[in-house]
Amino acid sequence: MKKALTATTALVAAGVVSAGPAAAQIELGLDGYMNNFFGFGEIDNDDDNVDRNNTNFFSDGEVWFVGSYTADNGITFGANIQLEAFQSDPDHVDENFAFVEGSFGRINLGSENSAAYLMQYSAPEAGAPLNSGWVTAFIPPSDDQTASFRHPAISTFLDYGNDENQISYFTPRFAGFQLGLSYAPTIDGGGDGANQPADTDCSGAGNTCDGHDGFSVGLNFVESFNGFDVAVAGGFRTATEAISEANPAAATTANPSPTSQSATDQLYQYSAGLNLGFGGFTVGGSFAYEDSDQATEGHSWDAGVSYSTGPITVAATYFQSESEGSAGTEGEDELMAAKVAINYTLAPGIITSGTIMYAEWEDEDNNANNDVEGIVGIIGLRYNF
Repeated sequence: MKKALTATTALVAAGVVSAGPAAAQIELGLDGYMNNFFGFGEIDNDDDNVDRNNTNFFSDGEVWFVGSYTADNGITFGANIQLEAFQSDPDHVDENFAFVEGSFGRINLGSENSAAYLMQYSAPEAGAPLNSGWVTAFIPPSDDQTASFRHPAISTFLDYGNDENQISYFTPRFAGFQLGLSYAPTIDGGGDGANQPADTDCSGAGNTCDGHDGFSVGLNFVESFNGFDVAVAGGFRTATEAISEANPAAATTANPSPTSQSATDQLYQYSAGLNLGFGGFTVGGSFAYEDSDQATEGHSWDAGVSYSTGPITVAATYFQSESEGSAGTEGEDELMAAKVAINYTLAPGIITSGTIMYAEWEDEDNNANNDVEGIVGIIGLRYNF
């Protein structure tokens, strides 16, 4: 459902804008989504001091203010501002960017995911997502295990930050191929779009610095051949990231008790994904790898199959990852998760679902009682506005 906010903008224009520069001819409309999922099951934690409840309710959603205007020369100018509906911290705005689009391709300007992230493909899904971090909402890891979003511990959708303020360019699609490039001057990681030059001086005890110079390259191919649908993606990202050696995750074998001095590390992330579709069936999977000195270093992959007929989609998906929980501890944190799910479209944009999800978290320290195992049933309702 889209609602043009013409009445409000007309009042503002009459009272204020007429005295200044002409207003852009962009009429904002409302888009977005809302998810509500109720989970019930059993979660076993080896730590005797942790006892999880057998039921859980998870909600999230966003309201998107989206609009565009196409000039006489064929170039489209637009804006996308996404308001978080269930955000608890002070940053209530998610993505917030302008875009310019034409025969030359598309340019994004502002707080948004990088090109490689946006162009990635993964295993087909239904019900509660598996390759996105949602598993932590229903079967959470222990406090000692890594579960960083946009890193391989819980996802094959990697990025050097969280909706960083950056510039991205996407070429027109040619013979099925499209290339995307992104540059972020400052890597803030908080999702609030840093707007000032990065502090790169990490020298001296107690100094802190920012991550900086994030580059992202994505390439995908989308085409249909005699009833077969093919989608292939590959991506690379790199950035100079800030690390605090006071964090135990930054400790090394040579320096198991790090000082408070900050340092930098070069982050490298690689990803690939594939979807093949025919006659209602889709099979696919993805792989991701991160090389860094952070606790997020590791690799992950997923695979799955789905079938759609009329209003029904069923899917089975598997996800596995290994990531560095602490550089000073031998071994890696591991996650193995699987699910079967069904979607049923009740009406346009209204989808109900059922999911059975299993997950097992293994801590890298085999002597610690930090392993978690659980199985839950999840009933969901999603609205796409």
